[in-house]
Amino acid sequence: REDLAIDSLTQAYRSSTTPAFAEPHVLAAAVLATVLRSMGDYPQALALNQEAIDWDTAQHAQLALSVDRFLRGRILILMQKYSQAIDEFEEARKLSAMLNDTQGVAFADVRMCDARIELGQLIKARATCENALFTFIASRFSDEVKETEALLARIDLAEGHPEKALATLNEVLDHSGTDV
Repeated sequence: REDLAIDSLTQAYRSSTTPAFAEPHVLAAAVLATVLRSMGDYPQALALNQEAIDWDTAQHAQLALSVDRFLRGRILILMQKYSQAIDEFEEARKLSAMLNDTQGVAFADVRMCDARIELGQLIKARATCENALFTFIASRFSDEVKETEALLARIDLAEGHPEKALATLNEVLDHSGTDV
């Protein structure tokens, strides 16, 4: 419930502006950015997300920085700034790969796939989706497998293969969609 979270997060953010509370301040900024993203306040979410990126860069916190970049990409997708989103996902992916975080790589890949579909870059989209799908299957992330398969169906449809897309979507919705 964003409406309940926003007040306490805003208070925590504003109350922690002194240097002694720098870390809680950035934590509040990062969580507040997520809430504002879900509420549609994308410019403010980006500004708060940048605070987290700056902090994690200064702290050499590579895993947190990967997450920050990923979340920034998610905001940019919602703003329909797909090329910028891809740049952020590529940065998140690089950091995840450096940390041997195969699941982080897969999450970045699936979001890059989504953005590339929107840009009509279907060949690149398919490659990133297929890479993500392999990892999600190996990790037994069924929701992510189905989401990635749905993106692959969108690619098939855009490439003029509606029968293949329909067959894939039927698999996604097996069990009447109750497992998603």
